[in-house]
Amino acid sequence: MRCYEIADEYDQIAEMTNAILECDTDNDEMRACLNIQLEQLNHDTATKLENMAKMLKNMELEAAAYKAEIDRMKPRMDSINKNIKYIKENLIKPIIKKSGKIKVGVFTLSLRKSSSVKILDESLLAPKYIREVTVTSVDKMEIKEDLKTGLVKGAVLVENQSLQIR
Repeated sequence: MRCYEIADEYDQIAEMTNAILECDTDNDEMRACLNIQLEQLNHDTATKLENMAKMLKNMELEAAAYKAEIDRMKPRMDSINKNIKYIKENLIKPIIKKSGKIKVGVFTLSLRKSSSVKILDESLLAPKYIREVTVTSVDKMEIKEDLKTGLVKGAVLVENQSLQIR
């Protein structure tokens, strides 16, 4: 049973309860059936919520394990990238001496011209080359503190609920 189905079941039981209460006659059989359904639904709900909490905990642990593995592997990746740069720089030297192209086994090593801009002194550049980027941000922590003691125009303190599983 899915969570939204549980809510539908509660709605059906509420309708049945209202129907029983509206009847003038006592119908013990309907009440007993209703109680059995309600107990089963409570059991199903508890089981479903427990299983969902377990699944959530497992997913959180898996995400934490991935993050730890990424953090562990990042220095190795950086080291490999430095080695790649070093090897490429050393491959360029003999290619330059051999007129720009060398065939070695299954590979052909060659150089391709490209250009990039290196800024030596930004203060010497003309204003047309300077782009100004302005970043504004809101200090939500300070607004929160001020909202606790009074009003802040343009902001309200919203109470949220977050799920905690212990």
